[in-house]
Amino acid sequence: EQSLVLKVCDLKDGDSRAAYKTSDLDMRTYKRIKMFVHAEAEEEDGLNDCDLSCFLRLGTDFTANYYEYEVFLTPTDWGDSRQDEIWPSQNEIDIAFDFLKQAKQDRNSSNADVSTPYITQYKKDGKVIGKITVVGNPNLAQVKTIMIGVRNPKKKSMEDSDDGMSKCGQIWVNELRLTEFEEQGGWATNSRVTARLADFGNITLSGNMSTIGFGSIEKKLNERQQYNAYQYDFSSTFNLGKFFPEDYGLKVPMYIGRSQSIKNPQYNPLDPDILLTTSLKALDNATQKDSLKHIVQDYVKRKSINFTNVRKTKTNKKGQAAKKPKVYDVENFSLSYSKNET
Repeated sequence: EQSLVLKVCDLKDGDSRAAYKTSDLDMRTYKRIKMFVHAEAEEEDGLNDCDLSCFLRLGTDFTANYYEYEVFLTPTDWGDSRQDEIWPSQNEIDIAFDFLKQAKQDRNSSNADVSTPYITQYKKDGKVIGKITVVGNPNLAQVKTIMIGVRNPKKKSMEDSDDGMSKCGQIWVNELRLTEFEEQGGWATNSRVTARLADFGNITLSGNMSTIGFGSIEKKLNERQQYNAYQYDFSSTFNLGKFFPEDYGLKVPMYIGRSQSIKNPQYNPLDPDILLTTSLKALDNATQKDSLKHIVQDYVKRKSINFTNVRKTKTNKKGQAAKKPKVYDVENFSLSYSKNET
């Protein structure tokens, strides 16, 4: 993004104003979000530290499901011209997504009402520099709205240094950006073994495996595989007629197949920006963990057995004359049977 200026005047205590845009972003492949922020008064000495704050809201909507990070602003004095004075580091929005997700998990583990704002302080080097708010069930996999705003923090008590008065001022925001993308790479392998048992049968065993982060060269970061996949296939064909004397003329081809496919997702589909491993660790006992695995895991097992065109062929013993063919000869019939289970 480029730059934006938000100007307010007579902004009442506890009130806020914001600009927003709609989007459709998956931010899970990045670790942080950053933005430069500048604040100044409409008139000289019109603002003190923390009189205004800037907030960034990410959510699936504007009011019911969102993460919000708010930083208290230090205004730039009139006449200051150095870069570090105009864009002071203490004003910069720089938040790791892990802190947003941790706040949501803490809220959920405390059984707090999801529709009520859950607020935690954000500290850096032991100093409170902002606060995190979670409402509803937002997730970084589907960020539909981005809101940037200015707020006049509400005076909470008589001891609060806030004067509780309306404020005038303006903030500049610049270079909203995602940084530190996930560099986890994946790998994949295929194997296949075929064995021939003389003229009695063939056995084939194949398997493949691929892990989180695997993808072809042309795929973008967020298009790479987001699950661990395991699969094996076993198939065999046998000529059971070999168990009978040759002069019986029996043909009994049999096919047996078995396969299993397992996909374990990287993220919990019930909470799409939380790692599945993290969700499992948060559960209390093995029963709950097994239940969650059962819900989120893709598992397919196939079993099949086929007897196709089982028949008896005509045979002539030495010294015997060929029999005259008849419609009801057993050689005129064949039998097939198939059972498949998924």
